[in-house]
Amino acid sequence: MEEKRRHTEQMKKKREQYSVLLRAAPTESKQERKLIRKMRNVEEIMEYLQDHPSQEISIYSMAVQRCSDLRNPDAISRIIQILQKKKIKFDKIFCSRVLDCLCTWEKFELQKLYFEQWFSKERKQSEEDGQLIPDAIVCSIMIKGCAKRGDLKQALSYLQLMIEEYNIQPNVIISMLNVYAKCGNVAKMMDILNYSQRPDEHFVAINEMSCTTIMSGFLKANKVKAMFDFYEHQIPELALRNVINMKHKPMLALKSIGHLQMLDILHADQTDTLRFHHEQFLNTFHTEMYPKVQSKSTTPISIKDVENLMISYILLHKRHWMDAVKDIEMTIFQNPKYMRLLNFWDKSTTNQQQTVLHLYRTPTIATTFLLRYLMTFQRNELNAHFKDGPIKITFAKLQYANKLKTDRFNKYELSKKKSIEHELNKWKVPIRLEPDKENPMIYCLNQSDVSLFFQTVPLGTDCLQSSISNN
Repeated sequence: MEEKRRHTEQMKKKREQYSVLLRAAPTESKQERKLIRKMRNVEEIMEYLQDHPSQEISIYSMAVQRCSDLRNPDAISRIIQILQKKKIKFDKIFCSRVLDCLCTWEKFELQKLYFEQWFSKERKQSEEDGQLIPDAIVCSIMIKGCAKRGDLKQALSYLQLMIEEYNIQPNVIISMLNVYAKCGNVAKMMDILNYSQRPDEHFVAINEMSCTTIMSGFLKANKVKAMFDFYEHQIPELALRNVINMKHKPMLALKSIGHLQMLDILHADQTDTLRFHHEQFLNTFHTEMYPKVQSKSTTPISIKDVENLMISYILLHKRHWMDAVKDIEMTIFQNPKYMRLLNFWDKSTTNQQQTVLHLYRTPTIATTFLLRYLMTFQRNELNAHFKDGPIKITFAKLQYANKLKTDRFNKYELSKKKSIEHELNKWKVPIRLEPDKENPMIYCLNQSDVSLFFQTVPLGTDCLQSSISNN
């Protein structure tokens, strides 16, 4: 455990060093980074970098991040070409930023190519000689990319590279647990755990973070019951020989997600089992994760956990969505603290007078419920926000929507849009989803369809066709 603590401290110090280096950059470069952060168009960024004489690498690092934020990872290669043309020397911060952004956009082949160009064995020299040497942060980024695409072999090769070639000394047992968990290889993950707990000189102490990693591995592999067995039976046994904080919130959050996944898996007819897992979810949420949320207004709470609370009621009443309305209204919609987090309304970037139903962060199942709820029970609220205009919704981050094209939508947003289109086709009066004329990342509910829907379907009446399943 002491080794794990030292490794965590080492990683923290390196991140602090990166931040200090950025803060220590000349004042002029800070202003330039601030300017790039405000740019809303990739071509504007490219033109600025090409024409600007600065040799400060932190400016280009900010440009990489901004292009990623603007959903244009292809621009990263262009930034690298500009650097090469200007003969500006790369540093570790810039390289790690590039690799991390490419990982975010699942550009794994390009990520691997640049890693090999910058940190390959053939280039291994000292940084004093002008070569780059990876650290634990860089290698962790590469392992994260391997985990996202399920490439266990490559992840292990990066771990080996850390240890053998660059003398980076992570806690190998903990690192191996992390690699196997992220790749969903439960058998290997448990082999490593069992090896670490042998009562001899090979014993390696673990803690609640290790247990959280293992639980996430079970969930990654869709082995929810095995995760519960590990939490309820194996962790107490491990706690006899290790120091494990059983109130560790990330560990409790995974337990609650396990119950949520069971609610999702179960059929609507399995009412007793559904109710059992819902009660277990509520007990974990209210008693273990947030025992003081009702009595103390300052208790911090995660928006993701509140969304999961809403989803738990939706899944409990999967036979008929309207049965969930009263529970969700009383538990969530009438709780000011929860509603401050679940603020679904926003302003369009192209028209600050225009309200938009902002569903970027909201999970699809909660988005579906919210649309049904508003159109069925809250028509006055919709009218207050949209007046005589169309009902506008978005699945994207509005701050990046001003000059973007629809081909910049990521996979999540496109998938969500298709799901909502499918949902709207299930209603008694199907409603078409149309792109907004001013902003391509905002969609409108067809006004003629909405008008016919309100005329045909009385207030408070189920919006779904009677022949179509609730789900």
